[in-house]
Amino acid sequence: MKFTLKQLILFVTVAAMFIGLATYFYAQLETARRMELQARAMAEAERERALQASLVSNSLASNTKTLHEPRFMYSILHWNIESGGNDPATITQQLVQVGQYDIIGLSGVPQPEVYEKAIDKKWPLQYGFVRGDTGSSDRLWVMFNREKFELLESSGIQEVGGVVLNGGKHCTPLVVRLKDRSEGRDLIVLQVHLSLEDAEFRAQQAGALREWARNQATPIIAIGDYNFDYNFRAQKGNAGFDEFIRDGVWKWIEPLEMIDTSWSEDGSGNDRFPDTMLEFNFVAGAAKHWQAKCRVIVRQDDFPDNDKTSAHRPVELILSGSPF
Repeated sequence: MKFTLKQLILFVTVAAMFIGLATYFYAQLETARRMELQARAMAEAERERALQASLVSNSLASNTKTLHEPRFMYSILHWNIESGGNDPATITQQLVQVGQYDIIGLSGVPQPEVYEKAIDKKWPLQYGFVRGDTGSSDRLWVMFNREKFELLESSGIQEVGGVVLNGGKHCTPLVVRLKDRSEGRDLIVLQVHLSLEDAEFRAQQAGALREWARNQATPIIAIGDYNFDYNFRAQKGNAGFDEFIRDGVWKWIEPLEMIDTSWSEDGSGNDRFPDTMLEFNFVAGAAKHWQAKCRVIVRQDDFPDNDKTSAHRPVELILSGSPF
């Protein structure tokens, strides 16, 4: 079969068009395939980066948690239970209801054995007790968690720099030296009840305790009823307060919320000293660098008090330290 020149040219032209179209579509397929491979590679790389970022984030979070997680924590409560103005059975019931603490200090204690019996009944053999031996029926008393602390010694501060801290009818400040069993750290719990009526003597007591603390190498936690009459609206205490905090030897752990810690009836159903604090928590030495939170514990119908309850509110202190 013979083809004319015209037919041959047409055939070659059509063949060239088919080859061109085939080449074009093949090129398009190759391009699409390469783009798909690149997209997969990019997605895989993105997943890898996300995984690495997640690992780094988790590691940082873990390290941050370790940095901020406290290595130790001490829960402490102080309460003036008002000797002569309460019913010990009522106070012991309220004390147990407040809950467990590592350390509890009571002032105004007429019958320490009553409180020790109640604590032992609620938490058998868990706590040790230290009794102050001055103040007549208005004594100091400290209990501590024996699983957490070892009692090293207890004593009273009789005299500092020629100042006698007990004029014969007051409470000698009680020093309880403990060792943290897990940390191996010694610490001092100082329980005080400074003079109520003798303002001059109270200021002398405060100044003497400041100088005593200045010379201690052990962290100190000082709790108690200081009778400093601190008015939190005026932000001012009496002369004893000024003496105690002078030179920054002591650091006051102020409550998260300023709340009256005591009630004094004026005869008309009102508090004679509103917006005033008598109870305080102070720290000295290395304890000034610990994290600290303090709060006044307010219970329903606690004020005004009656002849069975205390005219003072418990005050809570939480101390903690980080690993670094």
